Amino acid sequence: MAYLLATSLDPETRRSAEKDLLADYLHRLGPTAPAPDQAWLAYRRHTVYAVEAMLVTAAVGVMMPKPASLALVGRTAAAAADLDLFGAL
Repeated sequence: MAYLLATSLDPETRRSAEKDLLADYLHRLGPTAPAPDQAWLAYRRHTVYAVEAMLVTAAVGVMMPKPASLALVGRTAAAAADLDLFGAL
């Protein structure tokens, strides 16, 4: 969820939808779902992978056009800041 939302949604859309999307995902998992507070913390922590993946993609420079890569770095950096990623770790 963290990777998907941090990379696929612009920051404004992600901010307004992420809690509802995560809640829906947990609902669909049913009784095996983690508690909402545990899931939120895990979601925040797993954003680190999205940031790392997009930084590596930008650094390698051949996996996608540079403007697209930099846009993804911006999206994931915004998610990291919004979610206090480093505080969650």
